[in-house]
Amino acid sequence: MLFLLLISVIEFNAQGQTKFTDSTLTISQIEIIKDLNDSIPFNENYSLNSFAESINKLKDIRKRIYSYRLLAKDLAKKGNKNLSAEAFKRALSNTKPGVDSELRAEIKLEKAKTLFHFFSKEEIIKILNEALKEYPKTGGKTESSIYMYRGRAWYETGNYKNAMADYLRSELYFENNKIADKEYGHLLHFIGSVFKRQNDHQQALKYYLRIIDLGKLIHDRELEAEGLYLSADIYYQLGDSAKDIDMSLRSLEIFSELKNYPMEGMMLGNVAHHYLSGKNYKKAKEYLDKSLETSKLHNYDKKLSTIYLHYGKYYSKTGNYKLALEYLEKSLIEAKNSNTNRLLLLSELYKTQAWIHYDNNNFKSAFESLDDFQYYNDSLVNVENSNAIHEIEARYQNDKKEKEIALLNKDKSFNELKLKSARQNNIYLIVALIMVFVFFLFLYNRYRLINKQKIIIQKKAEELEKQKSLVVGQKNEILESIEYAKRIQATILPPPRVVKKYLEDSFILYLPKDIVAGDFYWMESPVIDNSLVLFAACDCTGHGVPGALVSVVCSNALNRTVKEFNIIQPALILDKVAELIVKDFSKDENENVQDGMDISLCALNIETGEMQWSGANNPIWILRDNKLIEIKGDKQPVGKYDTMHPFTNHKVPIQKGDTLYLFSDGYADQFGGLNNKKLTKAKFKELILEIQNLNMLNQRNYLYEFHNKYKGRNEQVDDILIMGVKI
Repeated sequence: MLFLLLISVIEFNAQGQTKFTDSTLTISQIEIIKDLNDSIPFNENYSLNSFAESINKLKDIRKRIYSYRLLAKDLAKKGNKNLSAEAFKRALSNTKPGVDSELRAEIKLEKAKTLFHFFSKEEIIKILNEALKEYPKTGGKTESSIYMYRGRAWYETGNYKNAMADYLRSELYFENNKIADKEYGHLLHFIGSVFKRQNDHQQALKYYLRIIDLGKLIHDRELEAEGLYLSADIYYQLGDSAKDIDMSLRSLEIFSELKNYPMEGMMLGNVAHHYLSGKNYKKAKEYLDKSLETSKLHNYDKKLSTIYLHYGKYYSKTGNYKLALEYLEKSLIEAKNSNTNRLLLLSELYKTQAWIHYDNNNFKSAFESLDDFQYYNDSLVNVENSNAIHEIEARYQNDKKEKEIALLNKDKSFNELKLKSARQNNIYLIVALIMVFVFFLFLYNRYRLINKQKIIIQKKAEELEKQKSLVVGQKNEILESIEYAKRIQATILPPPRVVKKYLEDSFILYLPKDIVAGDFYWMESPVIDNSLVLFAACDCTGHGVPGALVSVVCSNALNRTVKEFNIIQPALILDKVAELIVKDFSKDENENVQDGMDISLCALNIETGEMQWSGANNPIWILRDNKLIEIKGDKQPVGKYDTMHPFTNHKVPIQKGDTLYLFSDGYADQFGGLNNKKLTKAKFKELILEIQNLNMLNQRNYLYEFHNKYKGRNEQVDDILIMGVKI
């Protein structure tokens, strides 16, 4: 079984038999234990307690602690993060706070490194903060590693200022001790990446090229390949495509030779991205397919979001807009589920999405995606962060030089005093006075510098406060205007008393995404037939202010069709409304305007119970005897469309006790639940079937409460409209 560290330690007797004793744990014996562990599969039915029972029999506490640490790393390697965390906890329980401080700090560091990709980065930071409190401030290797990994955790939360501060604390250890190893190479990678995320490509390149030199110096080809692919990306940003592809291919070759499959998959994607930029789409597709195949074959799912993003770019550039959007949706799902670089993935995704919409003349969606990109990008890159990061590095470099100068002066003074100690006692006083003078001069200069910086900071703070007041004022004016627009939009909705007059046993669930909405419900009783009531659930293009403007145009077209042109048949109404909408929007010189609406429209004779129905993209659901009947609408909107045809008019036989449901797609498209996925129309149907024993008011309340619970902390993705009518 997994570890059985068989803990008591293996010895071989003269006959070649294996037995277990409580003797000292040796390196060779540890290797034997590891070999056994690799050959025995992990069984979930065994509990941690079964290992603990064997481990706790060891009399030597050091062996117990080591055994738990080894067990914790093995469990993490097999994907069992919770048992791994418990094993680290038990290792700590065998130490004494305040006595074994350095050992406790090492265990906590090891826990953070082992579970870095399993836990949230906030939890990793918490563990490393505890390690720092325990570790004696000696500037040693453990302290350096704590700062390095805490910096990495800060980086992945988007807090680049704190990340840079921790990275430079770690770098002091390597420079002071003149250490050149693989961990130092990773640290140079991390520091360069902070500058890269602040768009300081020259500074990032300086650190990445040092990684290549370090890899060659210590004969570490994997580290050299790491520096190559990082530098290639910077050359891509700087427009040097020749160096970009050369370094990318060299890096790919090394990772392939070393059988480092995760990095091989990533580099295949990077090369594909290069060919995409150079419009060599055949090569791009070839490398993309290899990248996806390698990543899936070796269960390396962390890069799927980036790979799908490249596929989206590829299909957009080759003219398949639909497939491009499908791959962007896959990329979005992977990015939202990612615990690593989530903000960075979403920022890149929405920027790419904006360009794809723009290239396909979908300007409205392009601006919406650009707005999402700006939101996530502002969380990563801003002037305050950039200035702070450069100030931290500059201060670090300055302090380092001051220490070197101070050390040289100290050595020089010591040698002079040693040589002239017998004859130059009077010089001591002069040297001391000069040093005091230099010290006070230094303090004075520092005071002037600090005071100057204080004035600059104060001016910046005042300017920021003015800008904040201006922005708040503008925001309030915009909100007041939108609130007024909401009151205007409310006038196109039928009042509740009118709805209840004609549809007595009914409900309406209306939840705009923003203050104003693109969804609206509509009702009219034509003068030519007072027993007929027309009602509809309408979903206009977009939401918020643009959607609300379109809804006013569409509502006006419906009213004109019924009142002015006396059309009462649902299909003919939709034909006429489409004509009016196209006519209204054709006044705009922009021929790409294709705004309109999806709709589910009923004409119900409240005396005879006869009903006609027509729909554009949206269906009608009829619940009868706990069975759901779906009538689908025509697959075209009410508005401008490439191949418009007359809408279909359905004469729908209904019975007393039937329940009609008209709706937009906002309810089914909501993200949420345990897996943060779309609700879907299938689940929506199940909900409708579940609530048939409730009256119409309670049905509305149930659907409303379910939506809020399912959505959780997620943002509402679209306007929501559901109409329910009991016959």
